[in-house]
Amino acid sequence: MTPKKKSRAVEAKATQRSEHGGALPFVLIIGASLMFVAAYSLTVGVSTRRAAGSHLQRKSAFFCAERGLQAAKRTLIVNKRDWDAILANPSAAFSTWYPVTNTCLGAGGYSYRVTIRDNLDDAIQTTDIDGAIILDSVAFKAAPFTPMASLSNLIETNMDVIMSGHAQEGGAQNTFNSN
Repeated sequence: MTPKKKSRAVEAKATQRSEHGGALPFVLIIGASLMFVAAYSLTVGVSTRRAAGSHLQRKSAFFCAERGLQAAKRTLIVNKRDWDAILANPSAAFSTWYPVTNTCLGAGGYSYRVTIRDNLDDAIQTTDIDGAIILDSVAFKAAPFTPMASLSNLIETNMDVIMSGHAQEGGAQNTFNSN
């Protein structure tokens, strides 16, 4: 081989060596970026799903608490004669109807418990003077008995039409209607 041909062959090999692996950093950067985007998307998807599930649980619990109010309203009005005894001794159980409890079917396994307390405009909280009481409905999961939602409802029986209204979570939202 002539020296000229030999130097061209060496140059060609040197050029091949210098270009060998030149795309590797670019491919690594693109691959790492794609993995980061995929991991971020997965994290956002999981947290969104958890938030939606949590929202559905809270909504189911509030629906169950509302069912409790509706179920207890007529029972408590029919048994108005026992209100003073209940207010005087709230922890006592009265017959089979107080406190009003039941399980909400199809509502995520929640149950409700409805109790009464005197409305705040009476001077004496252990007796009902004005024919109005507040129903407190609490929805809870069966196993740990952890309250998940609570609603309160004011009912008055001194009028021809029973007036009622309810507030959720200590008055965050008030709606009043005539039943």
